[in-house]
Amino acid sequence: MASVYFLFGTLFIFSPVFFAVQFIVFLLAFISGGYRATKYGLIFITIAIISLLLHEINGVVDKIYIFTIVCCFYALTVPSIYANCKKAIGKDGWRGFVNFCIKFHIITFLLQFFAFKLFNIDIDYGKLLLGPPHRSSYDGFDYRATGVFAEPSIFSIHMLTLLVMKYILENKNSIMVYIALACMAISGSTFSVICVALFFILTIKFTIKWVVGGVATFFVLSPIVYENILWRMSYVASGNDGSTSYKLNLLKTLYEDATVFNIGHGMVGYYENAPDYLQSLFDMTLFGSNILVFGFWLGGVLSIIWVTYFIRFQKISLRMMILCLLPCLKLTFLFPIFWLYLAFLAGYFGGKNEKY
Repeated sequence: MASVYFLFGTLFIFSPVFFAVQFIVFLLAFISGGYRATKYGLIFITIAIISLLLHEINGVVDKIYIFTIVCCFYALTVPSIYANCKKAIGKDGWRGFVNFCIKFHIITFLLQFFAFKLFNIDIDYGKLLLGPPHRSSYDGFDYRATGVFAEPSIFSIHMLTLLVMKYILENKNSIMVYIALACMAISGSTFSVICVALFFILTIKFTIKWVVGGVATFFVLSPIVYENILWRMSYVASGNDGSTSYKLNLLKTLYEDATVFNIGHGMVGYYENAPDYLQSLFDMTLFGSNILVFGFWLGGVLSIIWVTYFIRFQKISLRMMILCLLPCLKLTFLFPIFWLYLAFLAGYFGGKNEKY
């Protein structure tokens, strides 16, 4: 049952059926365990409520209630569940749960990838759960496996977070890690390739085994990675890359609209007939999304709190701190795994006395 709880914390499937089940699982675990909210969860909820009130005062509250409730629910329940579980889990327990989740995501990804490549069958897990289709196709790319998520980059950031947790626990990479990184590299996401490269740089150990394995992996995957990067660069240069243009247009609103600068867009998410750039609202790094969602003032305060949260682990090295921050390139408070990750860091590093 503990493995199931942990797995649910690493899932984010766009499906009303799944969200209902996930909501019930988290709520029952929170209530039955008699857990109390964590400090960082309460801080986020406070800022979210203040933001909602500011939008009420300014009359710009359209479509922000649902996402505010969802994110506050995650902030209340998820870190509390795992923060309390850490007392009974221990290091070996964390390792087992992390490995279980990594294997789950590798299997679901490869099953989807090879089903399409070999049999031209698209296994859309979200659609099977009555959700919208995943973004497996993109102009210039025949198929991008997404795992159980909506798009490859979301799959990759969840996998990257799990790999960072695994490295923190074991201080080494294993065959399973390399398979997971290979899945990220062939997902068709440029962001995934960047994450793979950064993870390698931060965890590299110059041993014969690593060099041979790294070189072999590079030669096997380089044609796919090269095709992906070349395609993305040409797409951006042509001005047809919607994802990049959405982000740029979203950033423009920050300095072109005083209301957005002061109180942000709020947790609007994306809805029918909304400006296209809102699709990128939770895709601007942790700190960028803070500013764009809550505005410069509240978002700035929240960002300072997150930075303080990470640097308070004074016994870890600079390299390890950067590695811990790596998932924040895309991971935001919208995802349950973000709150699980905070609980993990607090539970693991918070109790360590030695330099890591």
